[in-house]
This record gives sequence, C-alpha cells and structure tokens, in this order.
Amino acid sequence: MNSATKEKSGRMKLNESRCLCEDFFRFGKGILGKLIETVCEIVPDKQSTSILDIGTGNGHVIQRLLRRGYTNLAGIDYSEKSIELARAQISSNVPFEVVDLTASDTSKLGQFDIGIDKGTLDAILLCSSDERKAKREAYVETIHRHINNLLFLVSCNWTRNELIQFFEPSKIEKNFHLLRIKFLFILQNLHWNVKSKLRR
Repeated sequence: MNSATKEKSGRMKLNESRCLCEDFFRFGKGILGKLIETVCEIVPDKQSTSILDIGTGNGHVIQRLLRRGYTNLAGIDYSEKSIELARAQISSNVPFEVVDLTASDTSKLGQFDIGIDKGTLDAILLCSSDERKAKREAYVETIHRHINNLLFLVSCNWTRNELIQFFEPSKIEKNFHLLRIKFLFILQNLHWNVKSKLRR
C-alpha cells in the first residue's frame, strides 16, 4: 500500500452521533493504548520532537512515552496536587508545570511540536454554560499559540463538526485535517511533513 493510500485510509469517517462519557470510561483503557500506539506510529523522531502532555494528571501518558523511548517531554496541569504527584512518580528530568490553559497568560509554556489532550477539553467544557464559550475560545487560542504541528485530542463529548467549529473553520481548512480513531481525534498541520500510518 502506497503512502497516499495509507493517508486516505487513515481519514476515517466520523459517526456524527454524540459520544457519551460513559462510553469513554468503558473504552478508556483501550483508547489510551491506541493513543500511545498512534503517537509512536506518526511521530518516529523520539529525541528531538517536543511533546506536551496537556492535563497530565499523574503523568501516566508521559510514563508510557518514556518507556517507548521519547525524551523531549513536558507535562502541564491546572492542579498543583496533580503536578506534585507526577513529579513524585517520574524520576526523570521531565518538566512538570502548573498551567491553566484558559488563563490569559500562558507565555511560560513555550512551543511544542506535539500536544496530547486525553480529556482536558472535555473537562474544561463541563463548566457552567455561561462560562463555556470563553473557556473554549481561550483553550483553542492557547493550542494555536503553543502547539505547532499535531494535537492528539481524545474527546467523548463532541462530534467532528463541533470540534471543527471549536478550532475555527478557516484555520482548520487551511492548515489542518482532522482524523478520528474511536474517540481519538488528530488535528494535523498539513505543512508538517509526516506520513500517517493510521489503520481502520
């Protein structure tokens, strides 16, 4: 199978029906494994590619990526307790920082090639309806500002069309395409030379 065919087969059609949170918890372990496998397939450069784990929690994703040989990793979470736990559990030089993606100043984040969000956007949007739009826009602006190439986004609450709307249709159409594996969405910058090996 040539690279064009692989890329085409990777662009999976999204069932437009809304995915419910209980489905995510039922398949959560499986989708985490699929997330790690997909990162490994799409991102072969394990040393120089910078990866930000968004909403790192206890650093579980970073632990898995370290075991796979990735070295240029960082984790953020809005919870100071989570960051303390991640630092305690991971004895490498991975930087962990307390960062709120919806805050007005995220300048200390720097730039990353890859972002991994395994439910942070969903959690942010569980806020009250009068806060939701502002928080969503702040999240999206932060992603555009700090993630240069790929965003791996696990979402159980939002459809493909809703996510495209969140991430500004004009920017999506010009610079990104959206892939899906079960609950895993990937926003890929088309200017980045990467071959997708996603399978159905």
